[in-house]
Amino acid sequence: MQILLVEDDQPTSAVLAASLRAQHYQVSTAFDGAAGLELAQQFEYDLILLDLELPKLGGIGLCQALRDQSCLTPILLLTAREGSTNLVLGLDSGADDYMIKPFDLAELLARVRALLRRAKATPATAGLMTWNNLCLDPASHEARVDQQVLHLTPKEYALLELFLSKPHRVFSRSAILDRLWNPAEAPGEETVSTHIKCLRQKLKAAGVANPIKTLHGIGYRLRSPAELEAKAGASDLLPPPKQVQDLAQSASSAQSGALTVLDSPPRPTSAAEKAQTVGQEITTRVWLRSAHRLKAQIATIEQAVTALSQHCLPPEQQQQAAEAAHRLAGSLGIFGLQVGSELARQLEDWLQPQILLDEAQIVQLQDWVQALQCSLSPLWPTAPTAPTALAMPRCSGSQTSELPLILLILSDAQLSQQLIDAAPTWGLCLEGATPQTAQAQRCQSRPDAILLDLDWPQPEPGLALLKQLMQPDRCTDLATPQPTLVLSCQDSLQNRLTVAELGGVFLQKPVALPQIFHAITHILECRLRQADRVMVVDDDPTVLSWISDLLQPLEIKVTGIGDPEQFWPTLQSSSPDLLILDIELPLLKGWQLCQMVRRDLEWQHLPILFLSNHSDPQQIDQAFQAGADDYFSKSNFHQPSGTADLVERILRRLKRASQHPGQAQVP
Repeated sequence: MQILLVEDDQPTSAVLAASLRAQHYQVSTAFDGAAGLELAQQFEYDLILLDLELPKLGGIGLCQALRDQSCLTPILLLTAREGSTNLVLGLDSGADDYMIKPFDLAELLARVRALLRRAKATPATAGLMTWNNLCLDPASHEARVDQQVLHLTPKEYALLELFLSKPHRVFSRSAILDRLWNPAEAPGEETVSTHIKCLRQKLKAAGVANPIKTLHGIGYRLRSPAELEAKAGASDLLPPPKQVQDLAQSASSAQSGALTVLDSPPRPTSAAEKAQTVGQEITTRVWLRSAHRLKAQIATIEQAVTALSQHCLPPEQQQQAAEAAHRLAGSLGIFGLQVGSELARQLEDWLQPQILLDEAQIVQLQDWVQALQCSLSPLWPTAPTAPTALAMPRCSGSQTSELPLILLILSDAQLSQQLIDAAPTWGLCLEGATPQTAQAQRCQSRPDAILLDLDWPQPEPGLALLKQLMQPDRCTDLATPQPTLVLSCQDSLQNRLTVAELGGVFLQKPVALPQIFHAITHILECRLRQADRVMVVDDDPTVLSWISDLLQPLEIKVTGIGDPEQFWPTLQSSSPDLLILDIELPLLKGWQLCQMVRRDLEWQHLPILFLSNHSDPQQIDQAFQAGADDYFSKSNFHQPSGTADLVERILRRLKRASQHPGQAQVP
């Protein structure tokens, strides 16, 4: 249930909001009458709690304005005045009830429940409600099909009445729970799926085409007459068996380009094209590594459906299959395989342990699995692909292979040799390069820092070389430039300014060897201190692998976990600068972890980004109410700008965290 609380006294507002949320109500707050009126006009609420004396617009004026706009939402007035005049004015302006401050909290909650029950008992749509050959009579609480009474349970009747009374509105499962179930019952969202399934079965048996359309990942709504005609009475959930092969073939042809390996990609001409190319390469690499895992998930689903057809499926195995379908839907969405992702979502819905399936539905599940396998079979790699080693040996010899590597580009060969000889005593590994080979060696060796001499004879000007080296690495378009120490005897203000603008650290010649090594050590330490850390919590290993590969070129350390029970010790040990959470996790929800972080004094300001398969506004709102800073849909990963958008959001949050440590992040 959605409640709007308009109260200018913030301590009172905080206590009331906390008490209502403890009863599982969704609460929006406003601190003046004008803001309350704007919220009430923009959103639909089940109840409004309204203080009588408010700044900008008083409670009586707000109540009159809502009633003048034909708003029928119940209004409960709160007032500190005991005089009858104000109460009479309030009730005459359209309020349904009132309470005088100070009031007993238990009595207030009882009055809230009473008003909500009264509102439920009065449907928003007067008279008969019809859909095709179905007729609902709110006065007698009867449902009829072709004049024959249809026997429904109270919850089934309430579901049907909800959809018929608001034919164009989409209801998420959580929104349906809020409207039709008592908060004290606190059932799970799967309860809604079960009741809708039973309602559909009764309507079908009575000769009514399915009136409720499923919008996967969003919710349910009433099917329009045009959709009913297009469907011609067919189910909107499952393709007929004869169409399975056609579906698989169309999925294969539609998705054949989704995972094309770019052996020789065209040269990108813009930042957006570069980001898209990098995203495609990362997606292809993760697909090759994850193919065996995705196959195993499909095998888990297939085994469960086979056991279901033989009536020997244990609930534990059915739950495992539903979880495998959930992960598979998210993974395939990342790779842009929307047909396969949709099939996996439907399998997830129908494999829930509390749903009982008949023989025809089990056959349809088997057809689904077949369609899923056929749609993906052309895309599987022909042979297992082992992960490619990305790091090359830094220096020859085992003793120096793990030391930081510095690339030397110096005009003084003697100085270069002196530095290389002394490097091991400073815990460094140095490698020489010329202006002609510098860029190639930078791509191959991936140095930790660069030492560059600006004083070169023509035609290799030092500043031009510095500009080239401070550009993002050609090998990984998203990579950040390495810290660069610049040596020069030209100690002019303009020279120092140019080096600083390009991102280098200036050091004037002549300079002693220890001074050079101290400067190198300093820029390496600064780089280590600035290294960003991201913690990702997602039970899908494919998502963890994808994000890790995406952020690796940015030199962001990624810590991924799939088990929420390891969340807190991992958070303490990894000390991340950004937390990325999946909404759906084993045992609990991502927003519950978010709430836990926001209520911890040490971690309450940690930036949190949600990733989810769902685009349901209710889910998004729940994430932000729990304390999220941002929300990103996994289905956007395969979009042309999806990769760049996610990277930009991550970098923006990390930048704010580094600029304002310990302060709350602003969405």
